[in-house]
Amino acid sequence: LEATGASGLTKKDELFEAALEARGKHPSVSAGADEGSNIQGAAVLTSSLRIYAACDVQSLNLSSSGLDIDAERTAILKAVSEGETKFLALAICHDDTAGFPYPSGTSRQFLVEYGDFPVFLLKGDLTCRETSSFDLYPHATPRRDEYRATSNQELQRRNGRAHGESGFGADDDGSYAVRDW
Repeated sequence: LEATGASGLTKKDELFEAALEARGKHPSVSAGADEGSNIQGAAVLTSSLRIYAACDVQSLNLSSSGLDIDAERTAILKAVSEGETKFLALAICHDDTAGFPYPSGTSRQFLVEYGDFPVFLLKGDLTCRETSSFDLYPHATPRRDEYRATSNQELQRRNGRAHGESGFGADDDGSYAVRDW
């Protein structure tokens, strides 16, 4: 990610620029009506070093918010539709300076289906937090093809559980605690 691309920027900087540019292409942002809209942009860097960027795609029907597609899923879908399925990094940005643009639960599950890769979260003031797709969705169920190729013991080891333990994370004393995700 620190290698310099054709633009003279590092690949990481190119990724950030692409995410910011994609956010600006959202119809509400380009029309200047984005105050408080929290529209996101995202860009994904593939193993072939191509960058695919996208903004949120929102349903025009206000009662159908379940049809909205987050920017990070849209960017990955663009890449997958072009035959790219291995990702080196993802950047997600928004204009809010109060908090980082964490992906929704649906997006977190979607991301881990494509492996473990760095995820950069950019606030409106360009403050960056780095995490990973697996850190955002710990104890994820692997993709079907990976599941078939991986033993149950390996899955439990990867998820931090001993053989036979429940997947719901009871503490040593048998109680359940809220985990900071």
